[in-house]
Amino acid sequence: MRFLIIISIFILGCQDSQWSPKEQSTFNNDCMQAKQSVEECSCLLKCLAEEYLDYNTAINRIASQQASEELMLCVEQCK
Repeated sequence: MRFLIIISIFILGCQDSQWSPKEQSTFNNDCMQAKQSVEECSCLLKCLAEEYLDYNTAINRIASQQASEELMLCVEQCK
């Protein structure tokens, strides 16, 4: 499911992260398993961390297609 969410971020379409180191690590692992580059994962993490308080919130909002236009623009720049 996480892989689909990562891919959804790309289909849908940056401040220091407040996510915990564990959340950042989980996101990076999931992103890399979705066959994204280290640079893309880092960029995506930055975009998501600006928009959402934590990884769980990001997953839930993106899964329900509640991503903001600002997030979509940020994500588009990661490609």
